[in-house]
Amino acid sequence: MTAPPSLRALRPAAARPADGAALDLARRAGESFRRAVEAQRAGDWARYGEELSRLEEVLRQLQVVLGGGGGQAAIMLHAFVAILLLLAPPVVQQQWVPLGKRQVVPHGERDIVRTAGEGKFKHIRLVVDGGDLELFDVRITFGDGKTFSPTGRFSFTGKSRSRGIALPGAARTIRWINFFYRGNGTVHVYGRR
Repeated sequence: MTAPPSLRALRPAAARPADGAALDLARRAGESFRRAVEAQRAGDWARYGEELSRLEEVLRQLQVVLGGGGGQAAIMLHAFVAILLLLAPPVVQQQWVPLGKRQVVPHGERDIVRTAGEGKFKHIRLVVDGGDLELFDVRITFGDGKTFSPTGRFSFTGKSRSRGIALPGAARTIRWINFFYRGNGTVHVYGRR
């Protein structure tokens, strides 16, 4: 018994040299996709963009190996991309919540931002406007009295912001942030859950 012509067209043909290349490219696409999802979950948007660019290039190569843009090759490629998109977790970007601010004056040396934000946070960000300012010896005091000091100094010119600063351990309540400084401006503190 022979299959109808429409089904015969879908049967796998004898192995071709390009089949190994297609399988390798499909594996590489899956790896790039997995790394992009990991970066997305970690909030590492630079790495996420890099992995999507790699995935796009691998999919272009896969399209060439599968025979260009027409016929069954195109259907297989589009199905592969659709499956990847269905497997992708939704992007949930947490918002930065204002926790407090403090205007610092020239010729000062040390100051504190008392936080008013409710809840527990995993990251903070410092934003400065109204002047040029350098912050150093920054110390974050949590609700339980423990402290954390991010390494390095933070330099701000004009209106600028720090990178997101990951706080150690689980999400925590923040009481206040002490710092030494040079310059002037307004320090805004934001938290992200």
